[in-house]
Amino acid sequence: MAMIFLVVAGLLLGGIAGFLVGRYTARAAEPPETDEKIRLRRQVQELSAQLQKTAKEQAGNLTIASQIPIIVKRLGQRLAPGAIPGIAVRTSKEIFHASAAGFFALRKEEGSFYLAEGVGFPDGWKGSRRFSSSEGILGTAAQQQIVVSKEDYLAGMKNWPVPPGTLEEAGFLPDIVAPVAWGGKTYGALVLSGSVEPFGGKRPYLSMLADMVASAFHNSIAVEAADYQASTDPLTGLYNRAYLAHRFEAEVRRARNYTAPLSVLLLDIDHFKKINDTYGHAAGDVILKKLAEMIRKATRASDFVVRYGGEEFVVVMTASNQDQAFLYVDRLREMVAAAEFAVPGHGAPLKVTISAGVSSFPDDGQSTTDLLKAADQALYAAKESGRNRVVRAVRIGLDGKPF
Repeated sequence: MAMIFLVVAGLLLGGIAGFLVGRYTARAAEPPETDEKIRLRRQVQELSAQLQKTAKEQAGNLTIASQIPIIVKRLGQRLAPGAIPGIAVRTSKEIFHASAAGFFALRKEEGSFYLAEGVGFPDGWKGSRRFSSSEGILGTAAQQQIVVSKEDYLAGMKNWPVPPGTLEEAGFLPDIVAPVAWGGKTYGALVLSGSVEPFGGKRPYLSMLADMVASAFHNSIAVEAADYQASTDPLTGLYNRAYLAHRFEAEVRRARNYTAPLSVLLLDIDHFKKINDTYGHAAGDVILKKLAEMIRKATRASDFVVRYGGEEFVVVMTASNQDQAFLYVDRLREMVAAAEFAVPGHGAPLKVTISAGVSSFPDDGQSTTDLLKAADQALYAAKESGRNRVVRAVRIGLDGKPF
């Protein structure tokens, strides 16, 4: 048995040895490669690698191009200016696969950029640290209004060390920066770094994205300005009746949903017609503007003030019951009575008083119409009883009597 095993093993080893000797002999018989063959083989390898790289870049570009309609739709919506930086950062990070993506907003009056929104930047930068708008890679992109890559910037560097107040001085040199500008106005810059692929061939797409972000800013600010103009009184800068109509409805719905109080104040300047007749409408306008400013300063940010018409003003106080609203407007009444209203062309300042009516949800009305009617009736009672006073809306009990 052992003898058979040895014979079989010998045959196997002999076969393997014969195979190896034959392979070596065949290779030895081949002529050696010439330098030309080696050069050609290397060229083929390089071309193959270049084709693979180009194919990969093209695939990446096609992916970006396919995202453009989505980006256009996203940035073409009606947006508040404050929402745009976040969208720009998320979009640029997604399509360019960058580890750091940020929107640096420009404060022209300060001559500096600040990080409005970003991912991959040091903690504490957002909203606080300032960067030069005339130096460094950020300043270069903003001044020249072109996309600037790290390679472009370093090639053009003339002074070392790096300028103070720049990203580079802070230890952050981005791969590429694109200014966000429209119609000669610069809103900021997109700053990207750490992409898994080179930005070289993607510059046109980044420039296109920056232009779309700039257009979104331009449109948003224009719409916001138009909305402001449509909802404000040109003389006093307060909200107007059109704004009251939809905002008041929303506040009443909110108060109903959360079972929260809501109060409405209707204010009126006493004997305002007499002021206009005696001192002229210019004097009346001065008083209206100063009174509007006083009311606005005395009112919480959660409430809103409306010029209701002529010399009438409305204040809608959220989360305030009738007692709280009464105390507020009575203090305001005292403040107005103590103030002096200087009128151009008249030596002595004028004294003015106001009257007011107060109504509250839900006791004085369940709708905007009922609440304003109740406040108007209370204001009428204040004027009938002598002016320069505040009157609450009359509440009717189950027995039909006021209480």
